[in-house]
Order: sequence, then structure tokens, then C-alpha cells
Amino acid sequence: MKHIKYWIRSGVLLCGCVGVVLAAYPTAYWQIGRDTVSQRMQFSYGDEASAIEYLSFFADGGIGISATTLSDGSGSGGQSLKLDVTGEVGADYYCDSNGLNCFQTDDLYNFPVIADNDAWPSSPSGGDQVFNQAGQVIQSYKYSSSSWEPTYTPAMEYVTDDFPLTLGESGDVVYNQDCNCLWCYDTNEWKSCDQMNIGASGAGFAFDCGTSPVANNSLIEGHPEETYILLPITSPIPGAVNISINQNGLVHAQTYVLDGTETTIGIQPIDYNGGGASGLRTFDILSAEGTGSCTGEVTVAAVGSFIFDCASSPTATGTLTVGNNGNATINIPITTATAGSVLIEAHQNNLTISEKIDFTGGETSLAITSIQYDGEGTAGTYPLVITSDEGTGSCTGLVTISP
Repeated sequence: MKHIKYWIRSGVLLCGCVGVVLAAYPTAYWQIGRDTVSQRMQFSYGDEASAIEYLSFFADGGIGISATTLSDGSGSGGQSLKLDVTGEVGADYYCDSNGLNCFQTDDLYNFPVIADNDAWPSSPSGGDQVFNQAGQVIQSYKYSSSSWEPTYTPAMEYVTDDFPLTLGESGDVVYNQDCNCLWCYDTNEWKSCDQMNIGASGAGFAFDCGTSPVANNSLIEGHPEETYILLPITSPIPGAVNISINQNGLVHAQTYVLDGTETTIGIQPIDYNGGGASGLRTFDILSAEGTGSCTGEVTVAAVGSFIFDCASSPTATGTLTVGNNGNATINIPITTATAGSVLIEAHQNNLTISEKIDFTGGETSLAITSIQYDGEGTAGTYPLVITSDEGTGSCTGLVTISP
């Protein structure tokens, strides 16, 4: 036994001891190891006998989160995963492998959800949208002037070999990138909508163009962009119909599924290649399933020009508040304006401008009537750099967002 000395001084007992101190060993702890079969690196937590593997790094660069194997659906038309997660995943944005084509979950679900193709809005207004959740299949329709029309969001777009759609019910629709056409669920399989039985049995309509339908927005000479037209029809027969345009720099080819109640078909997008001279353009709207004929019209405006003249930063007007979508306006001083149309653009600090303005010539200011705010971010006064392909220089405006 070690010799122990005691000193008593001023009422204090001091012990000088030589001995061994034993620390309590934790019953659960983080462990790092390697699986000798798969060669994956393991990060586990628990005791020595029953640690749970939470994070895995695989020899091919894959990562598993609460997944000890990487799922491989390549043999069934799917993909071999590089990141496999057991459980929920959350993010502010979801993007493709290049960080592009990003969307938020609100982009899909910020309008009514329709289940099992029923409970459609009884009194919709033009421009309303819904999300059709029938059969766990993504399907979206846009209501415009008494008819529901497909709206092709990124979430609807798939290639044939990557269809994640194992369930469906007849009438469900998605957009197939491989054929640039709609695919429909018919009885027990997905197929091109023009192969559906209802199409083969006589789907169709009659053109009802007493006067030429006019595109909903003018185009600018030299600017490739999209437009939209509302095609009036009568006598719709349920099924898939093909509509195309390919004339005077305007192109469109889509398959539309009619339910037999339509009075119009919203044709979109109509792509303009930017070529040709300014003026009124006509284009034939064609359909093998359509009776009669129809010619649409769109105005291609001449290009104007101007010089930004912002010696100081102009201030936007309008009330914008955090958490709410909003709109503001701003006046920009300019010089040397020539007659024609110009496109004003900006995208910064959750603020966006994309506005077409027509000049008669000689203007000294341009009134931007639509600064769109998405409700994100924090309160403050923010710069917004405003540009135009037709304008020389740029202008930085100031936009205030309130709490």
C-alpha cells in the first residue's frame, strides 16, 4: 500500500495520495470503419456490439445516408444512384446536374391539388392553375377561357427510358422529351397520346376561325422568344389531336388531349426564331384531326434604341413587403431614343424585370411598370441593375423592401 500522509492546518484536511483514477467509458460513441466486402468507409454510432451505420462512402464515389447499399435501377429503365438517402430530403432549391432548371416545391404545390381526376374548381378564372395528383402522376393544367390546357412545367418532363411513373389511370398526361410530345396513360400502359384508342376512334375538332386569332403578345425583330395563341374550335371529339405551325419563322408542334368540352385550345409555346423583317406575320395552324383551316397573326415590332442616362440611381415606387409577392414601378432617364420596341431586363436581389416598351422616338424617360418581387429575402433597400440589348449602358435603380 502506498504511504499516505495527512496534514491538518487551519481546519483543512489535505490528502496526498498516489493511486489510480478510473474514467467511465461511454456506452455509445462514433466509430469509423471499413467494410471488407464492399470496401465502403463507414461512419457509425452506438456501442461496440450494435452500432448503427449512418454515413457510407463507397469505392465508386457514391454516398449513402442511412443506406448501406446504393440502389441501382438501371436494369429497369432507371438510374444507378450516386447519392442514396433513407428518409426525407429537404432543400431550398432542386436543380439538374449543372445547377440549372432549378425549382422550389412551392413551384409545384402553390395551387390546388386535384386527386383522382375529380373535384376540379367549379368556378375558375382565366389563368388559374391546378396540380393533378391522380395515380401519383404529375399532371398540370392551366385554365384559360373556358378550357383546361396542359402546362408543361419541368416536373412533367421525362425521357422514355427514365419514366418514374409506375402507376397511373387512363387520362393522365406527361410530356416526353424524346418525342417532344405528350404521353398518355391508357388502360395499363404509357404510350404516345396519338396512339391512344380514343384517338384512333376519331378524336378531332372543327376550326372556328371566323377572324384570324392573334397572338397574345407582339414580338421584337431579332429577339428569339415565345408567344401564345388561343385557337377557337367547335365540335370537339375526345382524344388526342396534333397541332403544328411552321411558317415565317414561327414553329410549334404539340399533341393535345381533348375531353370533348373545349371551345378553345391554348397553343403554346409558339417559338419565334428572331429572323425576318418587322411587320404583321401570318401563319397557318395545321391539324390532321381538325376540319377546316385557320390562319393566325402576330406582330413583329421593329427594334428601337436608346441610351441610359442615369447620373444618379432612380428610386422605385410601390409597397413591397417581405413574405408577399409584389410589384413596383420605376422611371429611368434616357436619351437618343429611336422609334421601335425594346426589351428591358433585370434579375437581382429577388427582383425581376422583363418588360417590352414601345418608343415613338425622342423619349427622355422610360416607365417600367412591372418590377416583380418574389417575397423572399430580408427587408432593406437593394440595388437593381437594369439593362437592355437595345440600350447603351445600364442603370442601377434602388428598390426598398419593407419588413
